[in-house]
Amino acid sequence: MSAILDLSGNWQMIFDTSNDGIDQRWYANPPEDTQTVSIPHTWEEDFGKYPGSIAFYFKEFYLDDTVNAKRALIRLKRSFFHTQVWINGKHVADEMGGHHSFDVNVSKAVKPGEVNHICLRVASEAASRINSTHVTELPVGLPFYAKSFGGLWGDVQFISGGKASILSCNVIPDQDSPKFTVELSMCNPRNFNAKFMFILTGPEGGQTTFEKEVKLEKEDASYNLSFSTKEIKLWSPEDPNLYKLEAYLDKSYGVTKTFGFRKFDILRSEYYLNDKTFRLQGIVYNLSHPQTGSFEHN
Repeated sequence: MSAILDLSGNWQMIFDTSNDGIDQRWYANPPEDTQTVSIPHTWEEDFGKYPGSIAFYFKEFYLDDTVNAKRALIRLKRSFFHTQVWINGKHVADEMGGHHSFDVNVSKAVKPGEVNHICLRVASEAASRINSTHVTELPVGLPFYAKSFGGLWGDVQFISGGKASILSCNVIPDQDSPKFTVELSMCNPRNFNAKFMFILTGPEGGQTTFEKEVKLEKEDASYNLSFSTKEIKLWSPEDPNLYKLEAYLDKSYGVTKTFGFRKFDILRSEYYLNDKTFRLQGIVYNLSHPQTGSFEHN
C-alpha cells in the first residue's frame, strides 16, 4: 500500500547571492547561516525585497525501516522557477516551470531506517542562467522579468508507492472521435502486471469507470491507453466544460487530471475554436507578485 509523508512546514533556507552554492557543495554540506522558513511560501511573502534570485532549501526527515523504498517519490506541488533536487547528496531531478506539480523518483537515493537529507535549489528568472540557458533566450516577455516571483510555494511530500505507482499522467482529448488518450509515466519493476482503474467525471457530475490490466515489461515504463466516450461537451470561454480523470493503480495512490475537449486551428491567419472563428482579446502572464491573484496555496 502507498503511504504519504508531509514534508511541508519548517525548512532551512539561504539565498545564494554569489551563485556558488553548487561549487561549495551545499547540497551535501549545508552552510551554517541558514534561516527557518515555513513551506509553502514565496520570497516576497517572507522577505519583501529579497537579496537574491537563487535560494537553497534544506530539510531532514526520518524514514522507518519498514518503508518500501524501491518505489519512493518526492512530490513538489509548485516551485518557481527552476528547481534542482538532491537526496542524501545525490542529484535526482532538474525541473523547469513554476505552476505545476512534479514527482521525482528517489528510490535509489533514500535510506529507510535512517535520517534522510533533502536539498532543493530554486532559481527565479533573475538568475543569469537557468539550466545553462540564458534567461534572455527563454520564450517569455517583459512581465516575466518585471513582476515575477520566486520560492517553494507548494507543499512537499514523500510518497512510498508500494510495489509500483503512477509517476505522472497526461490526457490528450480528441473531440472528433470522440475519445481521449491517457499518457502514463510509471515507477514499476520489470514484468509488472498493472491493474488500472480510471474514473471520468463529466461537467455535470456524471461518472464513467474504465478498467484495464496490462503487463509492463520494462522498468519505469511509459504507457498509453485510449478510451472512447459519448456525447461530449466542448470547452469554450463561454462554456468552460471541464472533465476530471482520476487514474488509480491497484494498491497505490491516485493521480487526477482536469481537461477539456476543444479544437484550435489557425487557417489563413485566422483563429478557429471548435471550427468557429475566434478572436483573441489579449494575453495574460500568471507570473506576477502573488498579491495580484496568481498565488494560491490550495
